[in-house]
Amino acid sequence: MKKYLDEGGLVYLWGKIKTLVAKSNQNQNAFSKIKVGSSTIEADAEEDTLEIAAGSNVTITPDASNDKITISASHPTYTAFTGKPTQN
Repeated sequence: MKKYLDEGGLVYLWGKIKTLVAKSNQNQNAFSKIKVGSSTIEADAEEDTLEIAAGSNVTITPDASNDKITISASHPTYTAFTGKPTQN
């Protein structure tokens, strides 16, 4: 019977497998693509970081200890109308 790998070869192969598994566990993406409305944001490199930015009247509160992001919105304030409506 022919041996394809001797004991030293198996040790070398096992070492390579462990290295590959360790590298693959270093950067696990939760999602490779995130769809927002009709746009798709894609993580196309290991170093990509998704930034969440607040627009007008929007507040974003990160809570790292509870793995949570709270997004709240408020309507703009208006001053009371003091005149009478006009007839068309």
